[in-house]
Amino acid sequence: MLDKRLVTEAKLYKYRFFKLIALSLVNAICIVLTAYEMTTIINGVFLEKLLISEVVSPLAILLFVMLAKSITMWLTENVAHGIAQNIKGNLRTRLLNHMVRLGPIPLAKEQTGELINLLTEGINHLDDYFTKFLPQIISTAIIPLLILLIVLPVDFKTAIILLITAPLIPIFMTLIGRLASKENKEQWQTLSRISAHFLDVIEGLTTLKIFNQSIAQIKIIEKLSNEFRDITLKVLRLAFLSALVLELIATLSVALVAVTIGLRLLDDNITFFTAFFLLLLAPEFYLPLRQLGTAFHASMSGTTAADRIYQVLRISADEDRTDTETLVFNKQQALSIAFKEVAFSYNAKRPVLKDFTIDIKAGEHAAIVGASGSGKTTLFNLLLKFIQPQSGDIFINGLPLAKIKQRDWLRNVAYVPQAPHIFAQTVAENIALGSSTATLGDIQAAAKLAMAHDFIEKLPLGYQTKLGEGGHQLSGGQMRRIAIARTFLQDAAVILLDEATTGLDVNTEAEISAALRALTAEKTTITIAHRLKSVEKADKVIVMENGQIIEVGNHEELINKRGAYFTMLMAYRGEQ
Repeated sequence: MLDKRLVTEAKLYKYRFFKLIALSLVNAICIVLTAYEMTTIINGVFLEKLLISEVVSPLAILLFVMLAKSITMWLTENVAHGIAQNIKGNLRTRLLNHMVRLGPIPLAKEQTGELINLLTEGINHLDDYFTKFLPQIISTAIIPLLILLIVLPVDFKTAIILLITAPLIPIFMTLIGRLASKENKEQWQTLSRISAHFLDVIEGLTTLKIFNQSIAQIKIIEKLSNEFRDITLKVLRLAFLSALVLELIATLSVALVAVTIGLRLLDDNITFFTAFFLLLLAPEFYLPLRQLGTAFHASMSGTTAADRIYQVLRISADEDRTDTETLVFNKQQALSIAFKEVAFSYNAKRPVLKDFTIDIKAGEHAAIVGASGSGKTTLFNLLLKFIQPQSGDIFINGLPLAKIKQRDWLRNVAYVPQAPHIFAQTVAENIALGSSTATLGDIQAAAKLAMAHDFIEKLPLGYQTKLGEGGHQLSGGQMRRIAIARTFLQDAAVILLDEATTGLDVNTEAEISAALRALTAEKTTITIAHRLKSVEKADKVIVMENGQIIEVGNHEELINKRGAYFTMLMAYRGEQ
């Protein structure tokens, strides 16, 4: 019934938790006092023939107690909502920070739409757990117990009936809850599938239009929506069934108490004052148990979402990585990189890198060539610390990269991918990602070096033009020049290039190539080369095959060697 993980979250707010317990105790006392004062007034006016003036004190106490009960319930809701908001905010922050810390590789297996749904709707589903279920658990633990302790010395027989019938409600609630749990999980999974699929459709709308599949996707979304509707109705049916059963048990239990007391009252075995007092307390004894059943079903979507939240929080690319990052690494002007017998595998059956060993001197330009799947991208992921070597080490100026804090290291590394991401921000804000302290003058200077200034000035608002998500207002070449401008602004000692000129027209390629030459001058540069023309001026060409180095040398040396590189070059030139 109780989710230990969510209870642990609530324990962080012990003071507020104790306030809930205190407020529930006050509420229980108010319930007993209300029943007592009402019994006193009715007994006095109707049986003892007291005047209204003679019951002013009980009436005043009754009004005070009812006011106190209302305030107590209001405070309870406020405290519970405060706990819920704090826990939701804390979990959302932890989840987001965890995903950012993991980086793109461990999260590549997850669906973006489902993660977005988890960060928003998933965490919001926890509301009912902390605002309804947990406070109701406390009320259920306190109110029936206090009433039972009051009833026990007043009337032992009624106390026995209450004690025997009370467990029936949580028993049936648990039995029905087990059935509802499966349906709740299916409901959440269906909602997650809809979110993931819808985002996938939006991102791939151009492709769907080209292949005339956009209408078909509407039918798929409609089918998923119908599935979600059907499973939601199943959950509601179970909730209504649960409410019916719990209400029936509670009503029959109160009726049993009432009939027993009524028969004893007719036989003069109990006074009217005691009988009426007990009859007023009996519904209040079962009320928290009935409300617990309702709150339990309302909270089930929260516990289902919590399963997924904690599952994502358990995803780890590298166990205890932060514990090993002990070196503070300031920004450097020149850096050497050495791979020593590095190995890595995404799948144990197929190693991506095997005994990879190479030295790249400070200021040297190394180009990596090889067929798709030879391990080139994995090398970049290792250098960016998105993943860690499973064996071997990478050394930076003689220091192990594994011990350098990732944040410090990434200040020294600039990465220019083939398809840079442009955010839905202004041009200036997109370029300023390279430096949080950059002024507009710095941004413009970087754009000029990247040969981006001219086209930016022609945009409607120049550097203040807000770009659409993914930079849909820009061409591929313009987006790459903005990425290069970011890199100029970053002024990093190590430059990683994923063939930034692939797929461009001749003029744009020439401009970007010139910008890249300026960017990489005297910098330690590693290029993933898809077109062999771009590696001719590299200081070192590393030829890879199946995760291993098969040749190393400059362009001329490898041509003269007439090995794998020469074969690739001839094939590239169409001379094979």
